[in-house]
Amino acid sequence: MTRLERAQSIGIGALALLLGVLLVLLRGEPFARSDPGVFMSVAARLLEGDRLYAEVFDNKDPLFFYSYAGALWAGGWRGPFLLDALWLAVAAVAMRLLLRELRAPRAVVVVGFLVYPLALTAEWYLVGMSMLGALAVAPLVPWLWLRRWYAAAGAVLVGAMLLKLNLVPLVAAPLVALLALGMPEAPRWRPALRAALGAGCAALVAVAVLAARGELREYVDAVAYNVHYADARTRSEGTFGPTLDHLRFVTDLFYLAGRWQLPSAILLLVTFAVVGCVALARGSRTERALVAMAAATLVGGFAIVALTAYGYEHLQLLAYPVTLILGVLIWRVAVVLGRRWSLVAASVVALFALWTTLKVFEGTQISTLWTERPVSPGAIALERARARFLADERRVGYMVFGSNSEGGHAAFIDDSFDLECRYFHLYLFSVREQFDETLSCARRERPTLVLVTLGFFDDYAGAPEWTEFVRRAKLLLDERYELVEQEYPGVQVWKLRSA
Repeated sequence: MTRLERAQSIGIGALALLLGVLLVLLRGEPFARSDPGVFMSVAARLLEGDRLYAEVFDNKDPLFFYSYAGALWAGGWRGPFLLDALWLAVAAVAMRLLLRELRAPRAVVVVGFLVYPLALTAEWYLVGMSMLGALAVAPLVPWLWLRRWYAAAGAVLVGAMLLKLNLVPLVAAPLVALLALGMPEAPRWRPALRAALGAGCAALVAVAVLAARGELREYVDAVAYNVHYADARTRSEGTFGPTLDHLRFVTDLFYLAGRWQLPSAILLLVTFAVVGCVALARGSRTERALVAMAAATLVGGFAIVALTAYGYEHLQLLAYPVTLILGVLIWRVAVVLGRRWSLVAASVVALFALWTTLKVFEGTQISTLWTERPVSPGAIALERARARFLADERRVGYMVFGSNSEGGHAAFIDDSFDLECRYFHLYLFSVREQFDETLSCARRERPTLVLVTLGFFDDYAGAPEWTEFVRRAKLLLDERYELVEQEYPGVQVWKLRSA
């Protein structure tokens, strides 16, 4: 690499990082409630030495939590949210590398670089969530494959799995398309074997690390639980009912986003079908490769949505096939109408992507949440109870009864606190084994403090196992504990009577 090429690469990386930071600051609202709060609590417990899944539980994948913990250690509570800026920068650079490797027209490369991070932060974006890392590295897999670094492609695929396992059909889809086309070389079995070896070696390293940390068996259990988790969030039953519920999020999102969003999405897909067929018949080998990858990721993406989506944020994965589809259309414009019209098409696409990303409420303002320390009622109540009753204790055992209303408590409490029971957030759709283990743990470990989060004691019809769990938890608290702290808007801390 020459000095000029090195300077160009550094400049592109800096521009990508600047774009990522701007998008996160403009689109992100960092808060410690709901799922980001749960992730922060898990990350904080990892920094205190707890074993993932075995001693602190959430159902997301290990590399996501390790990166979250690293960001929390490096940047405090803002770190995990600002990590999104780095992921967006990786996404922009990775997409650019892939399109350049395909020898796409410059307009296509520039659009991919700009539009992919914009699409990732569109209507479906929530800062600090679990999909972005895997989506950011996804274009690196086909890029490495096209450069004949097959083993590395397999290893990065495993890395994406460890960031977000259910995105495997999306991340692996381009490799299937390239194998079908015989790119970049034949016979097909050789690159496939090398990729499999790379993936196998990476998987063995991951298994060894998880086993050494005492997390492997519990992670396998978490993966099995996720099969139940996805369909448990839907309301329909039967063979196709949950699938239709998952897919309904797509039409609902585009319908609610604005009167032109759903027609525009349908028009884009129809146009891609027509233009893609023409490109497959008349285009160059690399243009056909882009068409095949776009189609494969679209199929893989919708398969994931049909099986797992239960919130609008899960549709973020569609940003990958959408960016590739837009690249296909602009490439065809360049072939048919020339470079000038491709630049016009690229400008229109980039401006439309910018508008759809920033048109949401306060899309061009930086949230004040970036400068205000989050308020975690659970942490406040726990610290107050410790100061009143256990100020001289070096170790304070505690547990949590509640759901994702715990407010990221573990990230804002003293390191003398020790989580005794791994399930610190449970839901109506959690399985009986988790309820039973939590209550058994509470009786066995006798934690000094119990944090009860907002809504735990509320009545829910149609959830008999949850109702029984709450009833038994109430009996335990009344039998062994006394209420010592309450914090708005309804958080409680109970103290063991013998403590």
